[in-house]
Amino acid sequence: MLHVQNCETAKEIWDKLNTIYEQKSDVSLHILQQRFFEEKYNGSEDVSSFIAKIEAIVTQVRKAKGEIAENMIVTKIISSLGENFRHFVSAWDSVPIEKRTLSELTARLIIEEQRNKMYQESGSSSSTAFKTDTKTRKCFICGKVGHYKKDCKAKKVGNSYKSENIPFCKQCKKRGHTKEKFWFNKDKKQENINNKQNAFVMSACGLASKSINNEWFLDSGASEHMCSTVDNFNK
Repeated sequence: MLHVQNCETAKEIWDKLNTIYEQKSDVSLHILQQRFFEEKYNGSEDVSSFIAKIEAIVTQVRKAKGEIAENMIVTKIISSLGENFRHFVSAWDSVPIEKRTLSELTARLIIEEQRNKMYQESGSSSSTAFKTDTKTRKCFICGKVGHYKKDCKAKKVGNSYKSENIPFCKQCKKRGHTKEKFWFNKDKKQENINNKQNAFVMSACGLASKSINNEWFLDSGASEHMCSTVDNFNK
């Protein structure tokens, strides 16, 4: 025992050992207190595990004859939370002081953590749906599928867009389609086709009408004869 080899009496040995172990205990308490104040919530673990870690350090501090009040533990946990809990921290400030207990804080933090996870999963689903939607949406500028008008890479010159790969309509002066595919021209083209068909039918009917003006339909077994012109009959 190097620490007591120079002691001459039992009392000197006892006092020496007592001093050494008291100093060791003080150092241990200081280290534990330092761990308590330096511990941070990193976000990778759930909040209940972080609180359990803080409580374990507090237990060790108390075994080393140190003391940490409950309100200090609550303050430590609140100050260690990350950005995801900033709204929770603001709401906690409005809780009455007599209700700001460790058990109340733990229960509320677990609920808040579950709510945050739910929002993150919902946001991830919405983002996936948006990406899927852009794969089928057509750009109103270039007419291509896969992006929106605001994300189009066509060069904007003044109030119009210019790109060699983007079709330009000479009818409406917009990009994304040609003159032949412009909806107005499509309707006019169909209207012209319908008019031509109607004109052909009317013309055919007129020719047929003229060709039978002087024709008779005779039947030897009929009691009466027919003709398209009434003037051909004598009263």
